[in-house]
Parts: sequence; structure tokens; C-alpha cells
Amino acid sequence: MKGLALRFGLVLLPACVLAQDSIVSGTHESQYVSEPGAHGVVEGYNWTQVFIDPNPTLRFVYTQLSTPTKFYQDETYLQITKDQRFLRIGRLRTAFGLSDWTEVAYRGFIYQPIIRYSKFGTDIYIGRLETGIQYSDLVGKIQIDASIVDPESTYTRKIIPNQFSYGSLKLQTWTGKVVYGASIYGPINNIYADDTKEKGLSVHALYNENRLKLRAEYIKGFDSTPSSNGWYVDGAYRLPRPWHRTEFVARTQSASLSGSSRINLQTVGVRQFIGENFQLTIGNTFGSSSPMVAWQKGWTGALLVQIPF
Repeated sequence: MKGLALRFGLVLLPACVLAQDSIVSGTHESQYVSEPGAHGVVEGYNWTQVFIDPNPTLRFVYTQLSTPTKFYQDETYLQITKDQRFLRIGRLRTAFGLSDWTEVAYRGFIYQPIIRYSKFGTDIYIGRLETGIQYSDLVGKIQIDASIVDPESTYTRKIIPNQFSYGSLKLQTWTGKVVYGASIYGPINNIYADDTKEKGLSVHALYNENRLKLRAEYIKGFDSTPSSNGWYVDGAYRLPRPWHRTEFVARTQSASLSGSSRINLQTVGVRQFIGENFQLTIGNTFGSSSPMVAWQKGWTGALLVQIPF
């Protein structure tokens, strides 16, 4: 698992394989955004993650995410590691497709793909936080992530589930420099509120070679009327030396959200790495005129500040 995670720099980068020099370590990030059509700069988000490593087997992770209007209890869990396997208990980002924080925040785009922050249908969000249990293992060349979770905990600060009513299964493997996989998410019993039966499927692929990174994902919701489906393809190219701190990014995406008319968007941009702790991103998004995405169309700038400790 360590070889897979570090080789591709994303997908699954379990904290258990990252060596720490002290018992307590972590990162604080702040993003400042200049939004389309607005004047000046506003706070985008603040994200803090703390690791406590009493020994190589145990790790406690505490994470919080805040915006100007909301506070989110992000991933907060106990991790137990044995060789290439680990078990996480607590509040987790559901192992469904490309949901890891690495994919959310570090791809060189200011906004996530629209299908990634939408719902499978009318009730359950695709990019979600839930309390539960996740087991991860690498069997041969197949990486397995299986979870049982409490979906009713999404909008709370709970880290202990009340029930286990939903589950997810994510399988990944690789060939050469390409990682590809599939995920499913759905109910495992009928005790979830309103007896919803929403399910989801994700298929994804990634390519990483030196300065070029490519990513694609297709997501479809099932057993809900209406339901959502969509896809995106994006990439980043980092210039060679002496311009290696400059990276160009581009994305094309298409989605129908909970029965809406299909939305098509394109994004082009550039990310500039300033030292080790600052990233300046400028991007332009254009395409469909749907009011559901009007807020992110146009030119946008963002400064990301990272402070490790």
C-alpha cells in the first residue's frame, strides 16, 4: 500500500505510512478567494489536521474545516495499523471514488467538480463525512477499502455512529502509471430515516508521470427519482526547470444534478507555487448558463497558505 500511495501521490495516502519525528504533528491551511464578479478578497476556508502518534500501531487524527458561515467536523478517527492493513473508527470521508482531501484541495482547481458536491438523488450527498468503521488492505495489486457508516451523522459533529445503515466498497489497482478503480455506496438495511434506498456508483482513473497528472471520474446515482449523474476529466502540467514552480490546469465536466438539465463546464487556469507554503491559483470557468453554477463562472483567484507543525 505504501508503494501505491507514494508512487502516485494521491488516491489513498494513509497516514499510517507517513513517518513522524514527534508524537504530535499536523497542518493548518487557509484559503483566500477573489470570487467572480466580486471586489476584493474573502476567506474561503480554514482547515486544520492534527496527528497524534503514540506508537507505530496507533494514530489519532483530529480535523476541522470552517468557512465564513459554517463549521464542519472533518475526519476525526482512531487508526489501528498492522503491516499494510489499517482500521479506522470515527468520523470519515466516505471511501467512494476520489473523495480524499488530496483530491478535494490539492489538484490546482479552486472549485471541485460539480458532481462531487452534489447528491446521488434527493437526499444523500456524494462528497460526505460520516461516522463509522473503515477497513483498508492491499491484496496483491488490489487495494480494498470497505466501510459501514451512519449517514445521519453527516450534518453533526458526531464521531460515534448511532447505527450502521449504509456501506461502501472501493477497489483499485494499477497498470504502469495508471491507477483505476470502482466504488459502490448504498444501504445495508432499512433503518435509515425516510427509508431511502439511494445508491451510487463511481468509476475513476488517474495517470501520473513526472510533470503531467491526469484524472477522470464518472458518478451515477440509482434508486432515486430524480437521480444525478456526471463526469469530469482534468489534468495538470508542471513546467520544467527553471519554471518548475508554474503549473497549468484544465478541466471539462458534464452533469445532470437531481434531474436538472445537463450542465457543461470548462475550466482553464494556472497555479504558481511560492516557496514551500504558498500557492496562488488563477482560473476561468465557462460553459452552461444554469443558475446552479453561475456563482463559479468567470475569473477566480485563490491564495492557499499551508503551515505545517
